[in-house]
Amino acid sequence: MGYLVNGSEVDLPAAVVKGDTTFVPVADLANALGGYVDWRHEQKKARFDFDSKIVWVENDNQIMDSNGTDIDLGAKPYLEEGVLWAPLRMFRLAYDMKYSVEGDTIKIDRF
Repeated sequence: MGYLVNGSEVDLPAAVVKGDTTFVPVADLANALGGYVDWRHEQKKARFDFDSKIVWVENDNQIMDSNGTDIDLGAKPYLEEGVLWAPLRMFRLAYDMKYSVEGDTIKIDRF
């Protein structure tokens, strides 16, 4: 699957579909969207910052922390070869970003 981020093609690892959930390499996608990412290796969790809204996503934990509010991702993020994969819906749930999956392309817009 390819990515169209804010109208531009971006080269990222292909999304993975498991059941009814599309998983994306969240740090790579967040960076492409212009966000700040801080990976906490020992805790196996990542801190995302878009416009001062802080979100924590943790490996094998279906609940993310969005500015102190617990939000259910609907599926557990997972680590594979040092990359944290989380449901694409994280960007809608945490940051109200619009996205769609059209054929083999994920389109996502920050604004």
